[in-house]
Amino acid sequence: MPFVVDFVKRMDELSPAARGIYGEIHPQVMQSISTHMTGKQLKRMNSVQLKEFLPYLPENGVVLEIENLWFWLRDILTVGTTSMLFGARDNPWKKHPSLVNAYWNYEAGDPSRRFNLTAVGNRRTNMHHATMHDALVEYFATCYDSSIASKDSDVAEMIRDAVALQRRSGFNVGDVAASQLAIIHGSIVSTVPTAFWTLAYTFSQPELLAKLRENALAAVTFKDIGDTGVRQAIVLNDQIDVLCPLLVATLHETQRLVSIGLLHRRVLEDTQVSEGIGEAKRTYLLKKGTAIFLASGPSHRSDQIWGEAPDEFRLDRLQDNAVVQAYENGQEKAKSAARSRNKAYFPFGGGKELCPGRNFAASEALSTLLVMVLGFDMSSPDGTPLKLPSFSPPKMTASVARPHKDADLRVNIKRRVGWENIIWGVSPD
Repeated sequence: MPFVVDFVKRMDELSPAARGIYGEIHPQVMQSISTHMTGKQLKRMNSVQLKEFLPYLPENGVVLEIENLWFWLRDILTVGTTSMLFGARDNPWKKHPSLVNAYWNYEAGDPSRRFNLTAVGNRRTNMHHATMHDALVEYFATCYDSSIASKDSDVAEMIRDAVALQRRSGFNVGDVAASQLAIIHGSIVSTVPTAFWTLAYTFSQPELLAKLRENALAAVTFKDIGDTGVRQAIVLNDQIDVLCPLLVATLHETQRLVSIGLLHRRVLEDTQVSEGIGEAKRTYLLKKGTAIFLASGPSHRSDQIWGEAPDEFRLDRLQDNAVVQAYENGQEKAKSAARSRNKAYFPFGGGKELCPGRNFAASEALSTLLVMVLGFDMSSPDGTPLKLPSFSPPKMTASVARPHKDADLRVNIKRRVGWENIIWGVSPD
């Protein structure tokens, strides 16, 4: 909460009344988001996103030549994610594609407004922010979020509830737009690069890809379309996390490797913390008001926690069944290792500030991965597996790594043999 109060002070676009109210209703808004990120509502949101993604994939006989996989996937998922928030029909990012670049140019600056940037950098960040804010003002002025028309039924319940609360609390349309832009940023900034890296790790490892293709079949049903030879593949997008443990393990191991974020905490009361035992014990006093920064990278890549070669991708590190088996067999060493890994693994933060959108981020990455591994071949232009790109230099406000700007991210995508005549769909709500 202290960081929320500080952030609101930096939101110049909020009216004075909204600034005073923002902190008071923030817990309710976060609770609403958490509530709507489960069950049928989560499935409905993911279905909107997945339906937006599918038309970009190649038809039978077409080889899709992509110059930069990161930019291609980034732009598609940005539209899909905003569509799941604001509805596919009237989503400003779908109506005005220039907003996609506006968002990523804004993100390249300092969206947190925590740090002193150059005057030029601040102007650019503010310019892109203003462009998106104006588009959202237009959207909320039409009240799509409160419409009960069937054509607006895919506007996310979390948006409807949050905006309704803000309107009741005295927010004007500009205030609503500003606050929802923060929601958009939280929904895109880590979700999209996580989905990219999950695909990159998978398609750069042929053995892993083969395993995932077999496992992913569990979350798809098929239906013949008459005598045409065409079949419909229905994605059970609300059951992937249960039916496809190897896909889940792939996502978790990817997150372990690409998380570069800092957990930000503030000491609310003078607190003593200790480490070690006996003569080696050390005690530290953390004074009230001190800012604490905890980096995920060292924790996620410690050989003491993750074992041999912690910088390498290994599917079995975070497989749930391996952890469960260790507990069932009473293996004390394995139990201790599992506990250490649970404490050391925090791609979505932790404690009271655990990311409320973590379920959607996971469902978007998993559903995208499932469709790609089952239905499509993706390779470098010369037909070899993808080359895993290196990371760009990290920046203070990023939680997930970006591919290096000089990486060769050219790929070709085509339908797999045996999947040429598949029409993709999503299971009904």
